[in-house]
Amino acid sequence: MKNIWANIKVSVLNFVERIKFEWHHIKEIFRAFKREMRIPENHDLRIFFFVVAYILLSLVGMYNLAHLLAFVYIILLLERKFHGN
Repeated sequence: MKNIWANIKVSVLNFVERIKFEWHHIKEIFRAFKREMRIPENHDLRIFFFVVAYILLSLVGMYNLAHLLAFVYIILLLERKFHGN
């Protein structure tokens, strides 16, 4: 019985190590792909998602969170304008 239990433990640990190894490679591939692919910013899409999020938060009744989202969005736009980021 001990032998069977030891074999199961080894199999599970090998499986976990293989998944960790594969996950590390997937992350590295994604990072390399992200470095290579520079996607230009789409301001219209960003404004669209902001408006949709603001409306959804307002419809749900989270007015304070919607106003906080608007405030943070305006601050980010002002920082980008004056700092050139």
